[in-house]
Amino acid sequence: MQSTLGDELKIKFRQAVEGFNYAEADSLYQWKSHNRYIIANSLSSKKWNVWCGLGYFEMNPESLTEYPYIGIIIEVSPGFKNRQKIIDFMQKIITSKPHIWMGYHLNSPSAWSHISYRKSLREFLSEEDHLSCIKDFFSNCIDEMRDIQSEFDFPWDVLKDESTKESSTISMSSPI
Repeated sequence: MQSTLGDELKIKFRQAVEGFNYAEADSLYQWKSHNRYIIANSLSSKKWNVWCGLGYFEMNPESLTEYPYIGIIIEVSPGFKNRQKIIDFMQKIITSKPHIWMGYHLNSPSAWSHISYRKSLREFLSEEDHLSCIKDFFSNCIDEMRDIQSEFDFPWDVLKDESTKESSTISMSSPI
C-alpha cells in the first residue's frame, strides 16, 4: 500500500490542494483507528473540518468476500460553520458527475458528510501490474479533484473563517 502512495503521488496530491495543507494524517494511525490507509490534508486552517484523503478505505470489510475501496474523498464535519456551502458544492458534483462521484450523508446535518471517487480494489488485482494500475488510478483521482475545484468553483473562501457552530455537538466518528 505504501508503495502505491509514494512520494510522487504525495507531491501531486499536496499540489492539488496547494495553500490549504495545514496538516498531514498519519497513514498507520488511520488504518488502526478508522480502517483506512490514506494520505490526507486538511483543507481548512484550524481544524479538520474539511479534508481530502487519497488511498484505501474500508480496510476491514464486514464480509470475507468484500474488498476495500481505493480512491479520493472530500469530507466535511457536522459542526463546520459553513458546512452548507461545502454540501452545496458536493451536491453540484454528484448531480453533474454521478458516474464518477458518490455522496454520503449529504442530507444528514449531524453526520460527517462526504463525496468520493472510488473503485473496488478487486478491479485492479487481476491486472498484470496491479500496483502500476493502482498508482495510475490514484493519479487520475487527483486530476479529477483538480478538475472539480475549477469546474464547480470550490468555495475556498468559506475555509478562511473556520470556527464551528457554537451550539453543535460534534460526533468525532470520522475525523482525522
